[in-house]
Amino acid sequence: DSDCYIVNPPGPLSQIPTLKRQMVHKLSGLVSDRSLGVGPVPSNEQMLNLSPSIAELHKLYDDLVARWPAGCGLELTALRHGQTATNQLAILEGVVRGEDGVLYDTALSDQGLEQARQAGAKLRGRAYDLAIASGLSRSHVTLELLLAGGQIDYATSGICRDWRLNERHFGSLVGESFAPDQMKKEVKEAVRTFWGEAPGLEPYALIHCKILWFLLDVFEAAIDFYKQIGKAMRAILITHIGILREYRAILEELED
Repeated sequence: DSDCYIVNPPGPLSQIPTLKRQMVHKLSGLVSDRSLGVGPVPSNEQMLNLSPSIAELHKLYDDLVARWPAGCGLELTALRHGQTATNQLAILEGVVRGEDGVLYDTALSDQGLEQARQAGAKLRGRAYDLAIASGLSRSHVTLELLLAGGQIDYATSGICRDWRLNERHFGSLVGESFAPDQMKKEVKEAVRTFWGEAPGLEPYALIHCKILWFLLDVFEAAIDFYKQIGKAMRAILITHIGILREYRAILEELED
């Protein structure tokens, strides 16, 4: 569906459930990008209601491990988007929601555009079965440039978009400097620690649930792909630094 940011690719990947089908309609109206349509962005409360609990995620994981076929594998390449004009100024942006509920995003800087092309050159010759970006244009544009610049083959469905890969909401911290010599102590504590707090700040505990949920869906997709195609699935995703910090923390089993 052209209105959905989470799609089921056609062809041999048609059965891959990037999300349970009953959730797709519910989520499609919650993701927005100025260049791709208008719609509300999920608030922290909505995301909490949508996301499974940690206990539910653990149960899903145990079930998935029990069903994991011998020989099934997954190669997952994860990168951050290219530098934006806001990044260049060392200003916290995250996810900015307008009064109309639309996500507002800054364009990639010249350096960011070049970074995306260079990443494509480094990955030249690779092929991916699934290409995923967040709902933010800086992620989507980076992935497009990377794939084109590296002449990389990827799923003919185009790029899937998933709001769970969106950068975190920084709340009252939007506009604060993250330059090492200018970053306030309270801002650093709020942004860089798992339990950091600030008005409107999306907690890492919620991001933790979103990333686990997302990864479980990707693992489920890898199982379906292996059953249909008989080989390990290759996926590439472009997301944001806050998401990648949590992604790394999960894989390395870090406490903070």
